[in-house]
Amino acid sequence: MINTIQLTIHVDDVNDNAPVFTQKRYEARLLENQVDFDLPLIVEAHDADLNGTKNSDIRYSIVAGDAYSNFTINPITGIVRPSSPIDFESLRGKSSIREINLVIRAKDLGSPPLHTDVPAIIYVHDVNDHSPKFEKPHYMQSIPEVMGGGTSIMQVKAWDSDGSAPNNYVVYRIESGAEDKFIIDPNSGIVSVAPGANLDPDRTSPRKMLYSLRIVALDGGTGAQQRRATVPVEISIIDVNNKPPAFEGPATIRMTENSPVGRHIWRAHATDPDDQPVLRYWIDWKTSEVRDEEGVILSPFGGANEYNATGLFELTPVDGYLMVAHLVDREKVETIKLVIGVEDTASITGPQTASTTLTIFVDDENDNNPKFRKPFYRRPITENSKNGVTILNVLADDADKNRTITYSLEGHRSIIEMIHLHQDTGEIVVANKIDREVHSWLNFSVKATDSGYPPRSSLVEVYVQVLDENDNNPYFVGDITNITVREDAPVGTAIAVIEARDADIGDYGKVTYLLDRGSSQGKFHIDPESGVLSVAEAVNREEQDAYMLIIEAWDNYQFGYTSGESRNVFKQVG
Repeated sequence: MINTIQLTIHVDDVNDNAPVFTQKRYEARLLENQVDFDLPLIVEAHDADLNGTKNSDIRYSIVAGDAYSNFTINPITGIVRPSSPIDFESLRGKSSIREINLVIRAKDLGSPPLHTDVPAIIYVHDVNDHSPKFEKPHYMQSIPEVMGGGTSIMQVKAWDSDGSAPNNYVVYRIESGAEDKFIIDPNSGIVSVAPGANLDPDRTSPRKMLYSLRIVALDGGTGAQQRRATVPVEISIIDVNNKPPAFEGPATIRMTENSPVGRHIWRAHATDPDDQPVLRYWIDWKTSEVRDEEGVILSPFGGANEYNATGLFELTPVDGYLMVAHLVDREKVETIKLVIGVEDTASITGPQTASTTLTIFVDDENDNNPKFRKPFYRRPITENSKNGVTILNVLADDADKNRTITYSLEGHRSIIEMIHLHQDTGEIVVANKIDREVHSWLNFSVKATDSGYPPRSSLVEVYVQVLDENDNNPYFVGDITNITVREDAPVGTAIAVIEARDADIGDYGKVTYLLDRGSSQGKFHIDPESGVLSVAEAVNREEQDAYMLIIEAWDNYQFGYTSGESRNVFKQVG
């Protein structure tokens, strides 16, 4: 017999299934410094044990991996999150994406519990979160002004701490201050002189000896993510003594002749654009020019009979003071064109010289007396010359500029009254009657006075010989009017001496005696020169006891009797 019974058997679940993840591995992308993934990272596992029991109730945890302590997981939902921002640069590796490997465990709550592990790979992407940084806070460099274009000066260096390219790739730019003088290699940071650039400070205005550059380092970030750093760079230009000195231009001065020795009359001043020139001055007499007051060029070195101008001045080589070394005589030299030279003895590029011309006009000083052209004047003039007749001309010269000369007479009043001197021309003429019988010589002085201040003068002696003119008749002297002679007086007996005189001189004053033959009837004779009256023939008182003799006294008889230039006088002797 068969009985049937319904039996219900309850099978108790045994935790014999481990949780199973839905994926063999999990991956997520994380940007450094972010606190969440681009897309949520959620792990999920299932347990085949009885649902609703502890055997199928799963809890999640991170049990191993790189920097797993930096992540958290929700034990129930399986949501994984960073516990703090991840620094990409702290992770190992060289690529721009670095992995963090985690081991995530799904464990049920059964007894004993079962679990399953699954790998989770976090791909951390580098973020441009570091700016470039220069190795120095500032750069300084000194270079010579003659440094050529393309020459390297220095290298600036910056690093970027980002962990990957292009974020850590640095390029360089000159942001400001180069003024087209400098360039920088964008990759190496080498600063060089720009091709064709001239660093000469004297070619810039104002003169520029220092360039303050600002160099920027840019990393490889794009757009707003690009980072940068700047650094000041100072480039000092070192002056090189490579330029010649220069004078401002020709100069002109005036000086008075006879200026005291040692007096400073001018100072040479040259400029040199170099920083530390050593200038030395000198006078170049070989190219200098000296002229006299007529403009005639003279040799500055002089000669046997020429004026040596090279000793007139001294130029101090260091400070360029031009001093009088010898008294300057304007009457010898009036215009001096000094060529002044200067050299920069500190030059490193060979001789550096310059020159200028200093024109010196020597002003006159009244230091010369007028000088007559003759040491004395001697001239004859005939007495009784008419008023206005020229006796002579005196002429004086003055080496000074003040050559207007005034003439005046000095002498005895009685002589000065007979002549007139033209004060401007020096002509001396007859002013009153000149009588040789009163003055045989007119001796006086002429004074020449210049127009300088104070005036200077000189004297010359004038000797005027008064030539005789036959303007005086002879005259008898003595009182012989009666002569007695014996009738037996022999022929030739001197019976008297007749004397006549003439105030004139020479032939004009030489007296010749004549006896009127009619009055003497040949009985008497007179010596024509001595005036001795003598018996010429025997006289007979019984025939004639008295004679009335007419005696003539003639001057200049020999030369002037026939021409009418003789004068005479008559005397009767009885």
